[in-house]
Amino acid sequence: MSRRLVAILSVVFLLAASSVMVVFANHPNTGIVEPLYSYPSEGAWNPVKDAKRNYPNVPLAVIINPANGPGTCCDKNYQAGISQLRSVGVIVLGYVYTSYCGRPIAQVESDIDTWKTLYQKNGTVGIAFDEMAYAAEATCTGGLSVQAYYSTLTRYAKSDGFKITLGNPGVETQLGLVGSVDTVNIYEGAGLPTNATLAGSLGWHLGYDKGNFSFVAYNIESTPSRADVAGRSAFVGWLYLTPGVFSQNPWAQPSPYLTTLLSYLNTPSVKLRIQSVSTANNQQVSGYRVMIYQPSGVACSFTCLVRAGFTPLAYNATVGWTYTLNPQSYGACTFDHWDDGTTSLFRTIVAPSLDTTYIAYYSGTC
Repeated sequence: MSRRLVAILSVVFLLAASSVMVVFANHPNTGIVEPLYSYPSEGAWNPVKDAKRNYPNVPLAVIINPANGPGTCCDKNYQAGISQLRSVGVIVLGYVYTSYCGRPIAQVESDIDTWKTLYQKNGTVGIAFDEMAYAAEATCTGGLSVQAYYSTLTRYAKSDGFKITLGNPGVETQLGLVGSVDTVNIYEGAGLPTNATLAGSLGWHLGYDKGNFSFVAYNIESTPSRADVAGRSAFVGWLYLTPGVFSQNPWAQPSPYLTTLLSYLNTPSVKLRIQSVSTANNQQVSGYRVMIYQPSGVACSFTCLVRAGFTPLAYNATVGWTYTLNPQSYGACTFDHWDDGTTSLFRTIVAPSLDTTYIAYYSGTC
């Protein structure tokens, strides 16, 4: 997804004009985000359109890049291609580079304006900021912090009518960047990222909805297994795998795995809500830590943590998957029992087909 890669290889690579609903960071299902850095043609773009038509319930986003950004003049083939993708529900994002926050904000905003002028009416609904800075100590152009730089750009994009923003540092990032864009791409590299990478240093990503994070992987030499994809989907809201290699621009052609990836992710999601209630007055209390684990064979080769947060906690689970809920006591307020009467600190459930609330009762001074 790097601007420099595109330049070196000389490769040319929604809800303004469409009634199709746009969802991004907060969608329940993990989806696909594809750098579609090929020129619009039937051979390159039709497989994306056909794959989405076959799996309409799986979110599918593409990042397009006419000329290291929007270019200066509309391209009718891009306009037509964008409209066709949006007609089947593909989410279209326009590429803008930021030079690791060294590019003046006015220049980036000018590119956003150009995307609006040239392609928003055709269905480009968001902006993808490439070369996103990630170091906490970085100082951006104009003396801004990294968070302020990208928050400013996100606000500007949305004031221009775009619905969503994605930022691509391509590596582990800092906590402060969560919320500066809708989704942060935390891995762009050869081979599959480990679950530890996707969970973040010391597991800090697990404190946030997975829709805040994505990854794209190249040099995947064989069709990935369902376990490889489903397991990693517990940690990110968006992913993409391709056999493309770095030296030849891995994003030059759509992945032959696209339909397979969509089939793996074509599983309904459900909202699990965990609440905490005091036994003293039967009133809801909040702020008690809850851990959600998945067993061997789903996200890990051993039982692993996939979400950590505080009550009331909502988690997008996959229907039919097994989860273990683990409420934490704090101070003089201790876990007593579950709403089904069981007293084990570890409650194992199979995600049902409907949104469900699980209540942990606490005794003592809460």
